[in-house]
Amino acid sequence: MIKAIFAAAGIGAIVLLVGCDARSSSPPVMASDMLGCQHAETYARIVEMIGDNDPKAGTSFINSATATGECREIKSGTVVFPLGDKTVNGVVIERVRPKGQSLEYWTLAKAVNF
Repeated sequence: MIKAIFAAAGIGAIVLLVGCDARSSSPPVMASDMLGCQHAETYARIVEMIGDNDPKAGTSFINSATATGECREIKSGTVVFPLGDKTVNGVVIERVRPKGQSLEYWTLAKAVNF
């Protein structure tokens, strides 16, 4: 599948072909509803609390982070653009940008259906 990047240039648009994507012919989508956070460090804290088996602290932290807009739920079936991954406390997290949005979020890599 050829990816195209559209960049606004005055009143026109420039289309640049940037290569082939060997992963899949369909766009990646979220396989399940999943929390996404704007900063990897925030998502890492949540992963850490889960690893510590401290659901009360995790729930409190998630509620606070969603109230401030730092984190939000990304719904199953949402088309996302994967932007890279990293491992935090033994868990692989993926940075994604939901289609039609400018903000990027870190989420559980296993929740992205490539």
